Amino acid sequence: MTKEQINKGVLEAASLIRSTEFVIIGSQAVQGLHPDIQIDSVLNSEDVDLFPTDYRESMFIVMHERLGFEYEFWEEHGYYVEIVRPELPRFPTDWRDRANSEIIGKVDVNGEKHSVTALCVNMSWDRSTGLYY
Repeated sequence: MTKEQINKGVLEAASLIRSTEFVIIGSQAVQGLHPDIQIDSVLNSEDVDLFPTDYRESMFIVMHERLGFEYEFWEEHGYYVEIVRPELPRFPTDWRDRANSEIIGKVDVNGEKHSVTALCVNMSWDRSTGLYY
């Protein structure tokens, strides 16, 4: 995925669920931290994993069925948005201080234009413990 594709996916999610702040996790978070990165496994990925900071369980099905794998967005664009639950990543308490925050566009929420922010967390993952640090 390119950075532009990630941003389009996040903006689609924002418009769909009327949320304005998302945390990107997984390999695509690297692009938010290093926009010029040229790692094949990152660029060849077909999905961006994220969750809205105001996550509600009702968002999960709505996003999955519109933006998820083998659904309309994926068929049209060739990549998809994978919503994850906020408890999936086990971030340390200072994760927001370590995140790169970027306004990636605007969406209409209840008749008003709002900026959409993507947070990409600067962390390493310890496979042996399953924890980010």
